[in-house]
Amino acid sequence: MPKKPPQDDEQAISDDSSSYRSSRRLRNTATSRRAERDYFDDEHPEVPSVRRASLYLDQTEQSTVPESSSPRSTRSRRRDEYDEMAHGSTQARQGLADDDAAWEGEEDDEIAHGRTQRGRSRKLEEEDTVQHRQAPRLTSPLPPAHPRVQTRYAQPRRGVFQGLHRNQTLLLVGIILGLMLIIIPIVAHTSQQHITLLRPKTASNGTAVVTAKDPHAIVITPSDADHPAPPVFASSAYLMDVHSGATLYAANPFEHLPMLSTTKLMTMLLVAEHGNLDQKVTISGTIEHDINGLSADSSLMGIKKGETYTMRDLLYGAMLVSGNDAATAMADTVGGSEQNFVNMMNQRAHALGMNDTHYMNPHGLLMPGHYSCAHDLAIIGRAAFSNSTLSQMSTTKSYHITANRQHADHYLINDDQFFWWYPGVDGG
Repeated sequence: MPKKPPQDDEQAISDDSSSYRSSRRLRNTATSRRAERDYFDDEHPEVPSVRRASLYLDQTEQSTVPESSSPRSTRSRRRDEYDEMAHGSTQARQGLADDDAAWEGEEDDEIAHGRTQRGRSRKLEEEDTVQHRQAPRLTSPLPPAHPRVQTRYAQPRRGVFQGLHRNQTLLLVGIILGLMLIIIPIVAHTSQQHITLLRPKTASNGTAVVTAKDPHAIVITPSDADHPAPPVFASSAYLMDVHSGATLYAANPFEHLPMLSTTKLMTMLLVAEHGNLDQKVTISGTIEHDINGLSADSSLMGIKKGETYTMRDLLYGAMLVSGNDAATAMADTVGGSEQNFVNMMNQRAHALGMNDTHYMNPHGLLMPGHYSCAHDLAIIGRAAFSNSTLSQMSTTKSYHITANRQHADHYLINDDQFFWWYPGVDGG
């Protein structure tokens, strides 16, 4: 009866069985040869002390498989029969063929039923091969991603402020704007904390009347002016109408600042009010000592010890060239000493309402505790130029002191720059 040709899966199993038998023969031969070796750790350090279990796999199978079905015993007999075949024994050849068919049948039976360890391993391998062949081929290179995985790599939604840290310019501008929003209100509150703007009350003659008791209360007149205030870059400013005393503009007017040579306005006002302009003033050793205590860069009229001047000459020296030596000589003469004269200056300032002014010397060089403010300087300026003597001196362009036996020659030029190039200025 003709033998039925094997199917595809059977053909694959047969081919795999043939390959498997060939590999088993070679491995068993190598195993039998390695088993005859002796391993000594001290003589062969390159040989590992723990060998793989596969070296003794055949010995384990031999102890568990019966002699009749053991491929190890069958192959041993076959090697003997191969030796007989080498000597031309026909019976040996026939026996070898019969044993080979029997061995193949035994191995197929072991594979089919999985009776031995080798059969079970081989059966599992064949089942994996069949499943691999029957598995459907993927139509796409990658399986569809899980919804959570897709969500993980999806493009995230960007918030309003997300990503600003990557734009350094935009971030810097935002920080600057934030600081300005914080600092500007603080500065505005600090600059205005001493200013109280009141709505002026108008008397019957139209004059603004201040009824507030706070000395720092200011009334801006007129309060309903449509024209904006001019830009002022000074840290403190105050504008007064010298005739009415009304406040026209104020910007941080009570800030304490060094007043420098504007100090001489109070010195000249006291001399004009208490002194005799024709009085002779001789430069004594005390006056010279005070003059020598001035700084090296002081503006000077040029008086020296032993010289004699009139009080009018010294006033012109303080007014036109801002002579610190002339102011010192007048203070020592009118007050008896410089310190007494400074006390007179502070008393007069308090009487005029200059509550944010304090004097430490009659000339204005920098000293601790010597300060004034824009508001008080407007008050002393109005009082000084209201004096006829000082008003006339402030409009003088030059003054010549002729030399004689009592003093040297002096030619004084008004160094008020506004007086020379700003129209309408008559002193300051």
